[in-house]
Amino acid sequence: KQWYQRRVRGIKWRKVNAEIRKRFRALGPMCFGEIVLIVVVVLLVLLWLLREPAGIEGWAQVHLDTITREKPSVYGSGGTSKAYLNDSWTVVTLSLLLFIIPKENPFKAAGFLFAAPPGKKLHRSDKMLDMATVMSKTPWDVIVLLGGGYALASGCKESGLSAWLGKSFDFLKDQPSVVIALVISLLVAMLTEVASN
Repeated sequence: KQWYQRRVRGIKWRKVNAEIRKRFRALGPMCFGEIVLIVVVVLLVLLWLLREPAGIEGWAQVHLDTITREKPSVYGSGGTSKAYLNDSWTVVTLSLLLFIIPKENPFKAAGFLFAAPPGKKLHRSDKMLDMATVMSKTPWDVIVLLGGGYALASGCKESGLSAWLGKSFDFLKDQPSVVIALVISLLVAMLTEVASN
């Protein structure tokens, strides 16, 4: 019985592997745009990892040290300043690159960049990313909801509302954990009746 089950399992896996290989071959070779996207993603991950690696100065700190040497009156001393090139800066910069890089290989044998093949007009390639795609595929409702939440949280912190609310619950500090959890749950349930998620 065990031998039969192993044989059936082996046949099933051979069929699965054959199907995967068939579909993989049907994809064909990688095109220029796919290669560019892989390079951009690998570059993004490397920049994230090497921005502030443990034990050594990352590229963000080296950049900060360079600009503070060049313009100390504007940026202050490098020792106390904090590197302002963060992960979001890296994502935005590489995303902007995708608006510039063409989908098709500009280095083909037919011509180099702007040189048109003999007897043909210059063909301008579409870019890897265009604004119409960004506008149609971006979940703007989620971005506005998250941005509004961050703005509201920042406003509560800057105005002192968060500290005031925290101090107003000082009477709970000597209460058992169950009472604290019950009061917070009731408060949240009441707030969500009138406020959005």
